[in-house]
Amino acid sequence: MKAKSIRSAAAVSVFAMLVCFGRSAHAREPACSMERGAGTYGFTESGTIPARGGFVFLSVGRGVIDAQGNVSGEKTTSLNGAIIHETFTGTATVNADCTGTAVVNVFQGGTLVRSTPLDFVAVDDQNEIHAILLAEGTALSAIIKRISRAGQ
Repeated sequence: MKAKSIRSAAAVSVFAMLVCFGRSAHAREPACSMERGAGTYGFTESGTIPARGGFVFLSVGRGVIDAQGNVSGEKTTSLNGAIIHETFTGTATVNADCTGTAVVNVFQGGTLVRSTPLDFVAVDDQNEIHAILLAEGTALSAIIKRISRAGQ
């Protein structure tokens, strides 16, 4: 009986330590912000466009996000095998809980061809972003990874 009590006390102590250390580690995690997320990113987008008969959509690109939430960059897109070179600008907002929204305006040859809203979550100290593009009739997502922080 005494051994069982000692094991129980030890288990409670370990649990209490984990809870305490877990809370203090969580309390030290900095909140997400546009300033902390500013930098240069590489990304891929992939999915399908069921509204266009299930076209396959793929792209790869590079973009910059500044501390005010301005977004700009370039990408190469394959739409069912047709290759298109595009540029983009837009704005993003990130919440302290690392969720956010953006609107990206995509241009071909300087002509606006679409504006795409998206929802995202930043992970790994804002070094990676997972996004879903919210254009009706599409099933597209993006993985965005930081290349460098602003000023580097």
